Amino acid sequence: MASTMKVEIIQRETIKPSSPTPPNLKIHKISLLDQVLVTNYVPIVLFYAANGEHITDRILNQRSQLLKQSLSEALTQYYPLAGRIKDHLSIECNDEGAEFVEARINCSLSDHLRNPDIQQFEGLIPAKFTTPVTTESSLVLVQANYFQCGGVAMAFCLSHKIVDGVTYFTFINKWASIVRGSDDGTLPDLTIASSLFPPQDSQIPAFEFPPIKQCVRRRFIFTPSSIAALKAKIAGEGVENPTTIEVVGAHIWKCIITAARSLGRESGVYICGQSVDMRRRFSPPISETSVGNLLAPLATVAELEGDEEIDLHSLVLKLRRVANEFKVKKGENIFAELNEEMMSLVREKNAHSFFLTISCEMPVYEADFGWGKPIWFTNVMASVSNFVTLNNTSEGDGSVEVILVLVEEEMAVLEGNEELLEFATFSPSIV
Repeated sequence: MASTMKVEIIQRETIKPSSPTPPNLKIHKISLLDQVLVTNYVPIVLFYAANGEHITDRILNQRSQLLKQSLSEALTQYYPLAGRIKDHLSIECNDEGAEFVEARINCSLSDHLRNPDIQQFEGLIPAKFTTPVTTESSLVLVQANYFQCGGVAMAFCLSHKIVDGVTYFTFINKWASIVRGSDDGTLPDLTIASSLFPPQDSQIPAFEFPPIKQCVRRRFIFTPSSIAALKAKIAGEGVENPTTIEVVGAHIWKCIITAARSLGRESGVYICGQSVDMRRRFSPPISETSVGNLLAPLATVAELEGDEEIDLHSLVLKLRRVANEFKVKKGENIFAELNEEMMSLVREKNAHSFFLTISCEMPVYEADFGWGKPIWFTNVMASVSNFVTLNNTSEGDGSVEVILVLVEEEMAVLEGNEELLEFATFSPSIV
């Protein structure tokens, strides 16, 4: 059994950009899609294994100094992230900086990665998803957690108001490349989002997440062989060349529906919400370095009568059809219609909904701060119920990690679902 993790905060410091933002760039106009996204922090953690080197206080101090210096340089390029929310239209790029926290952990990282309990990692992050981001708050919070063994957990909290997943990891990877002295000089595109989706002068409602309930997190792994078996099961009956995301996503959705049904949910309406990166859907595609929330929300609805069988092929086809039919519409609040549709289904038909977020195509394992690439990436959004994340694993062999956050009673049923466990392994060791 892993020892209790004790986190000791050693230092807090505000890191400002290495060069002041020019006067003509002091106001950064956000996009319409930024306007409707929540201001909340999105907390993630990248874990780095000890490399066998004897880590002294001097080495840790050198690491921290290099991290802070390079963060300062990265913030010069991503200068809105060093600013503060001004109003519903803009970020004030006042160079007030990001918060950098240094912490020491009283145990070995490997002890906690053999049988990872994601709940315990909340102590590693500088802010929770529920932490409000105000006009006085830093938009970027970082906590460097140093374990006794020499392992490191880099925790990041960036406000969703100005970054989506692509921007999140582009920024982190830029910072890491500066640490290594290998930055290629590519600057972020800070204007494309607001030019494609100009902000509205009037206040508009933020996109709603499901109500926060008491929930638990679980982790499952789909190996390449189990994914191949799922594809073989689905392919050939009206579904041509099913993708990994389609089959894993549909399989998880089917298991969630089964759990909800077993607990007496008889509405028969089930929603799978997703967001997709629009950068590749424009013609020509938009650069991955474009900053902002260039996300399109999608909602796939399955309506089942009584004890009607849940057909996996049907779920895959529904997910595929919704994704294929989506068309990019410049300048429109593409969240508004979906938000109203989902909320009306929840209100009027007591629909059961969950949100599926996918990072499998993002460079989440590329951030090398000088200690090698991370051995594990996870988000720490334990407070958002009915939330499912699909990630690649660090091995890069095609395995998919699924993190589920469900209400306790649904999770208790889902954990015993034989159809789930036929294809997924529950929480295997990371080390």
